[in-house]
Amino acid sequence: MSQLDLNLIPTHPDRSGGLGEVGRVQEWFGILAVALLAGPAGVFAREIFLNGISLRSYQFTIAGLVVLSLVIFLGPMLIFSPQLILARWRGLREYGLLANTYSRKFHGRWITGEATGGAEALLGTGDIQSLADMGNSYDFVSRMRVVPFGPRTAGTIVLSSLAPMLPLAFAVVSMRDILDLLFKMLF
Repeated sequence: MSQLDLNLIPTHPDRSGGLGEVGRVQEWFGILAVALLAGPAGVFAREIFLNGISLRSYQFTIAGLVVLSLVIFLGPMLIFSPQLILARWRGLREYGLLANTYSRKFHGRWITGEATGGAEALLGTGDIQSLADMGNSYDFVSRMRVVPFGPRTAGTIVLSSLAPMLPLAFAVVSMRDILDLLFKMLF
């Protein structure tokens, strides 16, 4: 897969060269993350309720399981990273050269006085809009991701991995403490 000759577009709105949908499909693996982590959640529940072990003693294990879920479900998408990095680098170079050429011509025409009529002549021309569009295109390329998924996909996997642990949190921590924590996080 990493050897495919992909036609990646650095200005694609998905910020992944056109591979964004490939990455978003990974969100559906959240269902598997819930199923896979239900087993460990059951083991933790048994230890907490029968042996009196605190939930805090499992915090690093739970964090490790969440990281493992990310590696399992998003790790394979990293095979596209070299091509995305190359597409971003090429795009920055190509759009940078184009933006430089356009900006120099704009500056020469409207700032250093090669255009006749001054600022009045600028009204009604598309030069300003074209300059803004050029800046937006370059900005799109500069914000291109080097992985075909975004924070939403990673967040979905993380939340799905934590979902089986939620009943444990409600069983161990009072609802008032949870609401206080949420209130502190939001405000």
